[in-house]
Amino acid sequence: MIKGVNRQVIEITETGSEYFEKMLLVVKPQYSSMNVKKLKKKAGSVAVGVSQTPPPPPSKRKRPSFLASAAKLSAAAGAGAALTAVLIRL
Repeated sequence: MIKGVNRQVIEITETGSEYFEKMLLVVKPQYSSMNVKKLKKKAGSVAVGVSQTPPPPPSKRKRPSFLASAAKLSAAAGAGAALTAVLIRL
C-alpha cells in the first residue's frame, strides 16, 4: 500500500491479463481508513473483473482493396461508355 500526500493508492502487479502488467487503484477518501486486508481483497476482485473483460472487437469498417476499387471504377466507366454509345446512335 502506497500513501501519497492526498491519496491512498493500491498497486496490483498480478492482473491476470495478458494485456496489462499492473494496475493502480486510487482509494476514495471515505474508505481510506478501512482495513487494509479488505481494501486489498476488493482491489483483487476489481482486477479479476477487469482482466476477464474481453478485448474490444476490431473495427468493423475495413478499407476496400485496390482491386475492388479498380473493378468498381472500371464497371462505372464501362456503363457510362455504353450509355453514351446508345445515346449517340439515337
